[in-house]
Amino acid sequence: ISPAKKIREVCEYAVKYKMAGVLATANYCYDVAPLLKDTDVETIAVISAMDVTDNLFSSKKHYLESLVKIGVKGVDIGVLGTMIIDREFDDIAEEFRQYAEIMHAGGGRLGMVLEAGQLSDENLDHLCEAAICAGADYLRTSSGLDLMGGINIGRATIHNICSLYNNLKYCSNDYQHE
Repeated sequence: ISPAKKIREVCEYAVKYKMAGVLATANYCYDVAPLLKDTDVETIAVISAMDVTDNLFSSKKHYLESLVKIGVKGVDIGVLGTMIIDREFDDIAEEFRQYAEIMHAGGGRLGMVLEAGQLSDENLDHLCEAAICAGADYLRTSSGLDLMGGINIGRATIHNICSLYNNLKYCSNDYQHE
């Protein structure tokens, strides 16, 4: 079965059974979005940290803007592992703040995807703070941990998340990790 035919079948199924959305890698969203236009089913893109060839922030931003223009309502973007390793949490917060701004201006949602294999408890705390301050709508990990839904797979635990939310007094747009 051709990719185009499979995409059409998935979209028809989603509309028929009133699903909330169709999740696709960003390159397939250009095929999915027109098929879901004028329906109640949303197109949701997944962008890995490495999806943009040169991996420059400006290129990712342009990529995201083009997805919003075609009607994508949700985007899950991966955090670049080297930024976690190098503890560039301030830069992560600023980058995702700009992504959230683009998505929210278009009426959409932004998810921050965390690579579970690179998460220590300390890194998880910093990344969660960065996501909250950036305005991300939800967090998830590449291992399947849905932080908002309570599924516990991987290193992160609900205890980490509850602790973070309970201890976070306030958040400015100028997140600075300690």
